Parts: sequence; structure tokens; C-alpha cells
Amino acid sequence: MLAALVILAIALISAVAYALWQSNRRAALERERVIRGYVFPPGVLEQFRSSHPSMDLKGTQLVARALRQFFLVHGRAGAQMISMPSKAADALWHSFILDTKAYSLFCRNAFGVYLHHIPTQVDSTREELDSASLVTWRLACLEENINPSRATRLPLLYAIDNKVGFPGAVAYDPRSFKQPSSPGGCSGGGSGGSCDGDGGGGCGGD
Repeated sequence: MLAALVILAIALISAVAYALWQSNRRAALERERVIRGYVFPPGVLEQFRSSHPSMDLKGTQLVARALRQFFLVHGRAGAQMISMPSKAADALWHSFILDTKAYSLFCRNAFGVYLHHIPTQVDSTREELDSASLVTWRLACLEENINPSRATRLPLLYAIDNKVGFPGAVAYDPRSFKQPSSPGGCSGGGSGGSCDGDGGGGCGGD
């Protein structure tokens, strides 16, 4: 009798755990759907282009795709810290945050919480920043079906700055992923995120 009760309890716990997993998985897929299909407000793209006159419409749309990839990486990283390797995507992120209502709504639908934007150097060790870079690289590669350890090309998030000729673009090496040490790196993790843009002051995201 006792053995039967134990088996029943295990079965019930397993069923509940599976149901929770399914629910979380559906929620994650829905949030990714929101990110993939998100159309940035025209005013956000206009503000970005006005701050960066060299950017044409096609280039701006590519940057928007790269920023969406960063948001997908953030969503998949969970509690892990990630980094922002693109100066162009970071600049568009800044412009997006300025549209407080649109950005807050997007964060609520895409992440369930507000994604903050603060300097990576705050309370982050060199080891943590290196780990964040590797996590970001892996998730960005997987998003484009690239083997992270045997990559022969860059995912968009790493290639975008050179593609659009953004000032200060860094040439990443897909063969060994040589992430340069730079005070301009950006990171995010958990319910927040952070970035220091092109070396200027970080944005708190408020």
C-alpha cells in the first residue's frame, strides 16, 4: 500500500512539473513571437537616424533586426548576464528607451519585466564580463543555426556595425571569437540588462 502511494505521489509530482514546464515553454515561445514580430515605432527609427545621419533606411532596418536578436538573446539567457557587442544596436536601444510608453509596453510583453540599461562596469568583474560575452556569442550563434565553437561567419548582432559602417565598428573573429577588451561593452541579465554604448555614460532605463 505504501509503495503504491509513493508511486502515485511521484506520478502526480511529475505531472505537475510537466504541466509547469509546458506552461513556461508556451510563455517563452509567445514572448519570442512578440520580439520577432515587433515593429519599432517610426519615431524611434527617426530619432536614431537623426542622431546618426550616415544611416540610411536600409541600414536602420538592419540595425533593428540586430537589436531584436539581442532581445531574443536576453530572453533566452534567463538569469545569465549577457553583453551587447554592437554599438549600432545599442544606439537604437537608447533611442527606443526614449519612447517611454512604447518601450515599457514592449518589455512587459517580451520579458514580463522592464529591461534596464546601465553600465556593464557596475559591480561586474572581468570574469563576469568575459562569461557574459561567451553566453551572448553562443545564443546569438544558435539563433542563426551557427555552431558557436566552429563558426565561419558572424551572427548579425556581431556583424551589423561593419555591415552598416557604424562609427567605431569592431571586427570580430568568427573562427575563434576574439572578443576585444573594451570599456564600451554592454551587458544584461536576469530581469535587467546593461550597456555602456559607445563609451559614453550608460542609460539607467528610467
